[in-house]
Amino acid sequence: MIRKKFPAIALTVSALLSGCATITPVSGNFPKIAPEQAQSGRDDGKIVRWGGKLIETQPEEHQTCFTVLGEPLRHNGQPKSEKGEAHTGRFLACTPGFYDPMVYSSGRNITFVGRVVGVVHHKIGQFNYLYPKLDMVDPSVKTIISRV
Repeated sequence: MIRKKFPAIALTVSALLSGCATITPVSGNFPKIAPEQAQSGRDDGKIVRWGGKLIETQPEEHQTCFTVLGEPLRHNGQPKSEKGEAHTGRFLACTPGFYDPMVYSSGRNITFVGRVVGVVHHKIGQFNYLYPKLDMVDPSVKTIISRV
């Protein structure tokens, strides 16, 4: 009787744990480029690891784009969400597929590894802001999305 229930119990526990799991961002040597610095366009093509507070998740037809308020990262890639920390600027990160805005909700910590592919103009109130954009479509870049 226990043997018959074990696979169902194992699947249930696995599903519950995966809902809380965090994908640990890759370690490695990434250039010390902040989103604010990448607004110039001089860093296009570089692979970076950026993270911070999720502002908005916008699913589109074939991809989902995340708007993030950048924060300094700890050695393991997790944002340092501490009072008084300087923010590193806003950025967009787009990846193929659907990511549910209810799961990836505003205020969560999130980290990405991607290729800088230019800047996108968006308004914050009446201010025209330059968002550096990370792209995870490039097959040489492993998409890392870590939410805490």
